[in-house]
Amino acid sequence: MSGPSQKKFRSVLPHEPLPKEGNGFLHLQGGFEPKKRQGKKQSKDDGVDEKKNTDYYWKDTESLEQALMDSLSIQEQHYKYLQLSYPAQSVQVLDPSPPFTKIRLQYQSPEEAHQVMIAWRKYKPTPSQLFSNISLGDSDDADNSWSTSAFSSHATQATMITQIPMPQSSTSAWTRSNPPKFRRLLHEHNDAKERSETRYVFITGLVDPNVADADKDENDSEEEFFWKQPHAVLESIRQKFNEYDSS
Repeated sequence: MSGPSQKKFRSVLPHEPLPKEGNGFLHLQGGFEPKKRQGKKQSKDDGVDEKKNTDYYWKDTESLEQALMDSLSIQEQHYKYLQLSYPAQSVQVLDPSPPFTKIRLQYQSPEEAHQVMIAWRKYKPTPSQLFSNISLGDSDDADNSWSTSAFSSHATQATMITQIPMPQSSTSAWTRSNPPKFRRLLHEHNDAKERSETRYVFITGLVDPNVADADKDENDSEEEFFWKQPHAVLESIRQKFNEYDSS
Protein backbone atom coordinates (compact mmCIF):
# COMPACT_ATOMS: atom_id res chain seq x y z
CA MET A 1 0.00 0.00 0.00
CA SER A 2 2.75 2.44 0.85
CA GLY A 3 5.87 3.34 -1.02
CA PRO A 4 7.15 6.08 -3.28
CA SER A 5 5.13 6.91 -6.35
CA GLN A 6 6.34 8.71 -9.44
CA LYS A 7 2.83 9.07 -10.85
CA LYS A 8 1.57 12.57 -11.44
CA PHE A 9 -2.01 13.40 -10.58
CA ARG A 10 -4.25 16.40 -11.11
CA SER A 11 -7.73 17.32 -9.94
CA VAL A 12 -10.66 16.40 -12.15
CA LEU A 13 -12.67 19.54 -12.78
CA PRO A 14 -16.26 19.29 -11.54
CA HIS A 15 -17.68 19.68 -15.06
CA GLU A 16 -15.08 17.65 -16.90
CA PRO A 17 -16.06 14.27 -18.41
CA LEU A 18 -14.92 11.33 -16.33
CA PRO A 19 -11.35 10.26 -17.21
CA LYS A 20 -11.01 7.10 -19.25
CA GLU A 21 -8.46 5.11 -17.24
CA GLY A 22 -8.27 1.73 -15.58
CA ASN A 23 -8.84 2.89 -12.00
CA GLY A 24 -10.43 5.81 -10.21
CA PHE A 25 -8.68 7.90 -7.56
CA LEU A 26 -9.69 10.20 -4.72
CA HIS A 27 -7.50 12.62 -2.80
CA LEU A 28 -8.42 13.04 0.87
CA GLN A 29 -7.24 15.90 3.02
CA GLY A 30 -7.90 16.38 6.72
CA GLY A 31 -6.68 16.07 10.27
CA PHE A 32 -6.27 12.32 10.80
CA GLU A 33 -4.16 12.76 13.91
CA PRO A 34 -6.12 12.52 17.21
CA LYS A 35 -5.92 15.56 19.42
CA LYS A 36 -5.31 15.33 23.12
CA ARG A 37 -7.96 16.94 25.23
CA GLN A 38 -6.77 19.92 27.22
CA GLY A 39 -6.23 19.11 30.87
CA LYS A 40 -4.53 21.22 33.47
CA LYS A 41 -2.55 23.95 31.84
CA GLN A 42 1.17 23.82 32.41
CA SER A 43 3.50 26.75 32.24
CA LYS A 44 6.93 26.62 30.71
CA ASP A 45 8.42 26.76 34.21
CA ASP A 46 6.85 23.48 35.32
CA GLY A 47 9.91 21.57 34.25
CA VAL A 48 7.99 19.59 31.58
CA ASP A 49 9.71 19.27 28.23
CA GLU A 50 7.36 19.77 25.35
CA LYS A 51 7.57 17.17 22.60
CA LYS A 52 7.83 18.58 19.14
CA ASN A 53 7.11 16.51 16.03
CA THR A 54 7.58 13.26 17.96
CA ASP A 55 4.36 12.72 19.91
CA TYR A 56 2.11 11.39 17.14
CA TYR A 57 -0.41 8.57 17.26
CA TRP A 58 0.31 7.55 13.65
CA LYS A 59 4.07 7.13 13.79
CA ASP A 60 4.43 5.67 10.25
CA THR A 61 2.49 5.55 7.02
CA GLU A 62 1.81 1.81 7.26
CA SER A 63 -0.21 2.08 10.47
CA LEU A 64 -2.50 4.81 9.09
CA GLU A 65 -2.89 3.04 5.76
CA GLN A 66 -3.93 -0.17 7.49
CA ALA A 67 -6.44 1.66 9.70
CA LEU A 68 -8.00 3.33 6.65
CA MET A 69 -8.12 0.04 4.76
CA ASP A 70 -9.91 -1.52 7.74
CA SER A 71 -12.43 1.31 7.48
CA LEU A 72 -12.87 1.56 3.69
CA SER A 73 -12.15 -1.90 2.26
CA ILE A 74 -14.68 -4.56 1.31
CA GLN A 75 -13.43 -6.97 3.98
CA GLU A 76 -14.66 -4.97 6.97
CA GLN A 77 -17.78 -3.45 5.30
CA HIS A 78 -17.31 -0.31 7.42
CA TYR A 79 -17.63 1.82 4.27
CA LYS A 80 -21.35 0.98 4.23
CA TYR A 81 -21.73 2.47 7.72
CA LEU A 82 -20.13 5.63 6.31
CA GLN A 83 -22.74 5.54 3.49
CA LEU A 84 -20.09 5.32 0.79
CA SER A 85 -21.11 3.55 -2.39
CA TYR A 86 -18.06 1.36 -3.00
CA PRO A 87 -15.05 -0.01 -1.10
CA ALA A 88 -11.53 1.26 -1.73
CA GLN A 89 -8.98 -1.04 -3.35
CA SER A 90 -5.90 0.55 -1.81
CA VAL A 91 -4.78 3.45 0.37
CA GLN A 92 -1.58 5.49 0.14
CA VAL A 93 -0.40 8.15 2.57
CA LEU A 94 1.27 10.94 0.60
CA ASP A 95 3.05 12.76 3.43
CA PRO A 96 6.61 11.49 4.05
CA SER A 97 6.39 12.00 7.82
CA PRO A 98 3.77 12.79 10.49
CA PRO A 99 1.47 14.53 10.93
CA PHE A 100 -0.28 12.85 7.98
CA THR A 101 -2.95 14.95 6.25
CA LYS A 102 -2.98 13.79 2.61
CA ILE A 103 -4.30 10.41 1.46
CA ARG A 104 -4.84 8.83 -1.97
CA LEU A 105 -7.58 6.23 -2.38
CA GLN A 106 -7.80 3.90 -5.38
CA TYR A 107 -11.08 2.48 -6.68
CA GLN A 108 -11.93 -0.10 -9.30
CA SER A 109 -13.04 2.47 -11.87
CA PRO A 110 -13.43 6.25 -12.33
CA GLU A 111 -17.19 5.76 -12.09
CA GLU A 112 -16.85 4.20 -8.63
CA ALA A 113 -14.50 6.95 -7.47
CA HIS A 114 -16.94 9.56 -8.74
CA GLN A 115 -19.87 8.01 -6.87
CA VAL A 116 -17.83 7.81 -3.66
CA MET A 117 -16.79 11.46 -4.04
CA ILE A 118 -20.46 12.48 -4.34
CA ALA A 119 -21.34 10.49 -1.21
CA TRP A 120 -18.28 11.80 0.63
CA ARG A 121 -19.25 15.40 -0.01
CA LYS A 122 -22.86 14.73 0.95
CA TYR A 123 -22.37 12.76 4.16
CA LYS A 124 -19.04 14.39 5.16
CA PRO A 125 -17.41 11.51 7.09
CA THR A 126 -15.06 12.66 9.82
CA PRO A 127 -11.91 11.01 11.22
CA SER A 128 -13.90 10.12 14.35
CA GLN A 129 -16.27 8.13 12.12
CA LEU A 130 -13.50 6.64 9.97
CA PHE A 131 -11.71 5.36 13.07
CA SER A 132 -14.76 4.60 15.22
CA ASN A 133 -13.46 1.04 15.70
CA ILE A 134 -10.26 2.34 17.36
CA SER A 135 -10.29 2.86 21.12
CA LEU A 136 -7.64 5.40 22.04
CA GLY A 137 -7.98 4.39 25.68
CA ASP A 138 -6.43 1.01 24.81
CA SER A 139 -3.13 2.58 23.77
CA ASP A 140 -0.03 0.50 24.35
CA ASP A 141 1.93 3.54 25.55
CA ALA A 142 3.33 3.10 29.04
CA ASP A 143 1.71 6.31 30.27
CA ASN A 144 -1.48 5.67 28.27
CA SER A 145 -1.21 9.27 27.12
CA TRP A 146 -3.78 8.76 24.35
CA SER A 147 -6.60 7.81 26.74
CA THR A 148 -7.66 11.47 26.89
CA SER A 149 -7.52 11.98 23.14
CA ALA A 150 -10.12 12.05 20.41
CA PHE A 151 -10.17 11.94 16.63
CA SER A 152 -11.35 15.08 14.88
CA SER A 153 -15.04 15.71 14.27
CA HIS A 154 -14.27 17.99 11.32
CA ALA A 155 -15.15 16.56 7.92
CA THR A 156 -12.37 15.52 5.58
CA GLN A 157 -12.28 16.82 2.00
CA ALA A 158 -12.49 14.51 -1.01
CA THR A 159 -11.36 15.47 -4.52
CA MET A 160 -11.37 13.25 -7.59
CA ILE A 161 -7.95 13.07 -9.26
CA THR A 162 -6.58 11.50 -12.42
CA GLN A 163 -3.29 10.67 -14.11
CA ILE A 164 -4.59 11.82 -17.50
CA PRO A 165 -3.27 15.27 -18.54
CA MET A 166 -5.62 18.18 -18.95
CA PRO A 167 -7.39 18.04 -22.35
CA GLN A 168 -6.15 20.72 -24.72
CA SER A 169 -9.46 21.08 -26.54
CA SER A 170 -11.93 23.48 -24.95
CA THR A 171 -14.79 21.35 -26.25
CA SER A 172 -13.96 18.43 -23.93
CA ALA A 173 -13.16 20.27 -20.68
CA TRP A 174 -14.03 23.54 -18.96
CA THR A 175 -10.90 25.09 -17.54
CA ARG A 176 -12.52 27.98 -15.69
CA SER A 177 -13.17 27.93 -11.95
CA ASN A 178 -16.93 28.32 -12.36
CA PRO A 179 -19.09 25.74 -14.17
CA PRO A 180 -20.60 26.53 -17.56
CA LYS A 181 -24.20 27.68 -17.59
CA PHE A 182 -26.82 27.14 -20.26
CA ARG A 183 -27.54 30.30 -22.17
CA ARG A 184 -30.78 31.96 -21.19
CA LEU A 185 -33.57 32.25 -23.72
CA LEU A 186 -33.53 35.86 -24.83
CA HIS A 187 -36.62 37.56 -26.13
CA GLU A 188 -35.14 40.52 -27.95
CA HIS A 189 -35.56 40.66 -31.70
CA ASN A 190 -31.80 40.57 -32.29
CA ASP A 191 -31.40 37.04 -30.89
CA ALA A 192 -33.15 35.28 -33.77
CA LYS A 193 -29.92 33.82 -35.15
CA GLU A 194 -28.83 32.47 -31.77
CA ARG A 195 -32.22 30.93 -31.11
CA SER A 196 -32.27 29.33 -34.55
CA GLU A 197 -28.91 27.61 -33.89
CA THR A 198 -29.48 26.60 -30.26
CA ARG A 199 -31.61 23.78 -28.88
CA TYR A 200 -32.84 23.58 -25.30
CA VAL A 201 -34.08 20.51 -23.47
CA PHE A 202 -36.18 20.59 -20.31
CA ILE A 203 -36.48 17.20 -18.60
CA THR A 204 -38.82 16.27 -15.77
CA GLY A 205 -39.92 13.05 -14.13
CA LEU A 206 -36.55 11.30 -14.02
CA VAL A 207 -36.20 11.61 -10.26
CA ASP A 208 -38.85 12.30 -7.65
CA PRO A 209 -37.77 15.59 -5.98
CA ASN A 210 -39.17 14.34 -2.66
CA VAL A 211 -37.05 11.16 -2.62
CA ALA A 212 -33.83 11.12 -0.61
CA ASP A 213 -30.87 8.86 -1.30
CA ALA A 214 -31.80 5.32 -0.23
CA ASP A 215 -29.73 2.40 0.98
CA LYS A 216 -29.13 -0.56 -1.29
CA ASP A 217 -31.40 -3.56 -0.73
CA GLU A 218 -30.06 -7.06 -1.09
CA ASN A 219 -32.28 -7.71 -4.14
CA ASP A 220 -31.40 -4.44 -5.88
CA SER A 221 -29.30 -4.61 -9.01
CA GLU A 222 -26.64 -1.93 -9.60
CA GLU A 223 -29.01 -0.16 -12.01
CA GLU A 224 -31.92 -0.18 -9.53
CA PHE A 225 -29.66 1.09 -6.78
CA PHE A 226 -28.40 3.88 -9.08
CA TRP A 227 -31.92 5.24 -9.66
CA LYS A 228 -32.49 5.35 -5.91
CA GLN A 229 -29.78 8.01 -5.58
CA PRO A 230 -31.08 11.36 -6.91
CA HIS A 231 -27.71 13.06 -6.35
CA ALA A 232 -25.93 10.43 -8.44
CA VAL A 233 -28.55 10.53 -11.20
CA LEU A 234 -28.51 14.30 -11.54
CA GLU A 235 -24.71 14.46 -11.44
CA SER A 236 -24.48 11.78 -14.13
CA ILE A 237 -26.88 13.74 -16.35
CA ARG A 238 -24.76 16.85 -15.90
CA GLN A 239 -21.60 14.92 -16.75
CA LYS A 240 -23.18 13.57 -19.93
CA PHE A 241 -24.48 16.93 -21.12
CA ASN A 242 -21.16 18.60 -20.33
CA GLU A 243 -19.52 16.38 -22.95
CA TYR A 244 -21.46 18.30 -25.58
CA ASP A 245 -21.66 21.74 -23.99
CA SER A 246 -19.02 24.08 -25.37
CA SER A 247 -20.74 27.32 -24.36
